[in-house]
Amino acid sequence: MSKQKILVTGCSSFIGCEISKKLMELGWDVIGVTRTNVDANSSYGKRIRLLNRNSNFDLRKLDLLNNDLQPRDFRNVKYIVHHAAYVGNGATSFEDTTAIETNILSTLKII
Repeated sequence: MSKQKILVTGCSSFIGCEISKKLMELGWDVIGVTRTNVDANSSYGKRIRLLNRNSNFDLRKLDLLNNDLQPRDFRNVKYIVHHAAYVGNGATSFEDTTAIETNILSTLKII
């Protein structure tokens, strides 16, 4: 029997990265989804490089709002941890339209 797969959106965030690491420790194959520039020398890029060191991690650089997710990304996936979300950028007020597009529409696309 092959390992079970789980898809984690928002894997470049602190919590998404920790969830992905723990799942891999438990023996899961993790498909990590992020729209972040994985080459950036930011905390997001550093977390992705850390996850990519694991043989049971498969990165998908996708933007859920642009319909980038394909059926092949769900092949043999047992569960989905949808952690990608918009929470504001801290410098301006929370934008309702962006929050709806990111949090609700991307969830509906995954379902």
